[in-house]
Amino acid sequence: MPEPLTEININAWDDLQVHSKEYDAIVTAGDMHGVAIGAAISALMNKPLMIVCTKAHKCCVSHIVMIGEITPDMRFLYVDDMFKFGASKRHVFGYAKRAARRRGRVFRYMTQSEPCNIVATYEAMTRTYKEV
Repeated sequence: MPEPLTEININAWDDLQVHSKEYDAIVTAGDMHGVAIGAAISALMNKPLMIVCTKAHKCCVSHIVMIGEITPDMRFLYVDDMFKFGASKRHVFGYAKRAARRRGRVFRYMTQSEPCNIVATYEAMTRTYKEV
């Protein structure tokens, strides 16, 4: 029997294949579960990954970490383990909104683009895909 995280990632692969043309990259919050699931989905779907850190780190300037090439016109799928409490989701969506109000200065600094365009969400525990 597969480990829980392995099973979650296999289920995500099954659920998201049908939607793979609707988004260009994955975005997740920088917590352990979000990164583990987002990184696996990113690798399985062969799509770039953007991690929005939920806390400031002394060792880096940005709250955004990107793996792969992110371009200005990309559509993002927000991925997390569950949305029941919603703290990570609020952080990522709030960050995108704040960046948009500031005309994307921070995001533009990191990617030379506008704030990310989140077009859908995927909650891994319930296997729920929703367009935003």
